[in-house]
Amino acid sequence: MDSCVLEYVQVLQQNVAELHQMGKEWGMTEEEMSACIERVLKEDENVVVAPPPTFTLRRILRCVPVAIFFLFVTILVIACGAMVLFYVYPPAWNYVSGALKLYDYKLLRAVRLAALPLHRYFNITSEGKSAKARMRSCEGGGEIGLAKKVTFDDLRQLYRNNKDVLDTAAVFQSNVPGMKNIEDLFIDEIDEDFLYKDKTTIHWTTKNIPSSQVMRKLFPRPSFIPSESEVALDKVVFVDGHKSGHYEVTTVRFEMGYYMQLSSSRKVIVTPSRHCREVCSPMHTLMNEGDIMTYNPLVWRAVMMPNVDNMLSIGYLGSYSFAGLKQDEINPEDQPPSSHDWEKKE
Repeated sequence: MDSCVLEYVQVLQQNVAELHQMGKEWGMTEEEMSACIERVLKEDENVVVAPPPTFTLRRILRCVPVAIFFLFVTILVIACGAMVLFYVYPPAWNYVSGALKLYDYKLLRAVRLAALPLHRYFNITSEGKSAKARMRSCEGGGEIGLAKKVTFDDLRQLYRNNKDVLDTAAVFQSNVPGMKNIEDLFIDEIDEDFLYKDKTTIHWTTKNIPSSQVMRKLFPRPSFIPSESEVALDKVVFVDGHKSGHYEVTTVRFEMGYYMQLSSSRKVIVTPSRHCREVCSPMHTLMNEGDIMTYNPLVWRAVMMPNVDNMLSIGYLGSYSFAGLKQDEINPEDQPPSSHDWEKKE
């Protein structure tokens, strides 16, 4: 029996007992008391007994697990049905993926930010205590040695394992005659000795999510970038031969840029922008294999000088947002290093 009905019956029994006691005190007979009680019940038979609030809350709470279960089953059935539909009828998948293409980056970004608590808890990308960094900064410029060596054979292997993605995503530039696209760069006839010849300069840029995921396999996110910061999809690879021309690294979408010297060594000249020349001085340094330079492109102009080393130079450029950067990492009140301080490294 429902607990609400039981409570109502108990109240009636208590009221009947009180009426019997009152009738005895008044000197009424049993027949008179029974007649009075029946008359009261008939007058009260249309009264609606409202359940207490706690009873309603308990019923709602009992329904929550059942509702969650049915919601999970519904989502699972819809997902399985969609997978079967996409498998049987590929144009449906092409339509859906095309409609969501404008929002895939925002969705993935939202998922990544939502997963940051798990990222911090499990320390997913920790480099361990063995990772050592050195950094000197002036209003957002500095140098950190953390990258691993990358050879031309590594680039070739990455391309051949992901040819379908990179062929359609890479914006390719080359001064080598007959080399018009990234596929021409990685044919069997091309090797490091061929590319090392005088003044060879090759750059390619990737700008979408699939190609960015591919590039991350060989060029992982630097450990000094905070987990809250967003790394831009735009990635640039530089392959330069002997006496290649100098160029400015400018393809930076977010507030902070980073350049990784992954093979050979390279001299870089960093000059402050016009509105910062009274605070910071021009600097130049020799970036050895494995060095990473991070800088603020609004404050600094970074120019890579010709490759004078006796091997092929490979570099990589990316950018990241200010989110998550600590105030004490870039302190505007610090005395900016002079160009002489950077020259000591050479």
